[in-house]
Amino acid sequence: MNDRAKQAGSKKLDEPPPQSAIERAAAAFRVARLGAELTQDQVADALKITRERVMRLESARVSDLPPLIFIKGYMREFERLLDLEPRSIEQLFIEAYEEARPSSKAGLKPVRSAEFTSAGQKLSMFLRANPGRILTAVLLVALAGIASAAWWYFS
Repeated sequence: MNDRAKQAGSKKLDEPPPQSAIERAAAAFRVARLGAELTQDQVADALKITRERVMRLESARVSDLPPLIFIKGYMREFERLLDLEPRSIEQLFIEAYEEARPSSKAGLKPVRSAEFTSAGQKLSMFLRANPGRILTAVLLVALAGIASAAWWYFS
């Protein structure tokens, strides 16, 4: 670990201690960035993301964050940038998502998998999703029928 990253853990902010998992994750990210004396723009450039995304990572609101798979990538690169212990901050964000999971899924209905739907439902979903392909297929079948009828009639 470099000296700036070591100072990040000991640097105190003038804010009350974080209570929820997302507050702890956002605070750890912010403290590590400030301890390394990096601006949000410098972190954004290093992680190849926008400054707004860095601000959202520090916002302590799960609704402002991108999907977890992106967070994992950002945090791994951030930890490499500062020579931090691997997955230290990443694990805090994972815990934050797990803590928020019950409330974030409240009121949502599960999506039925295609393997549990009937053949009629699959056909209905296909027809709704691909109306142009269906029309093309119908026209080709009609054209093939007309061509075969004409061939039989004139033979």
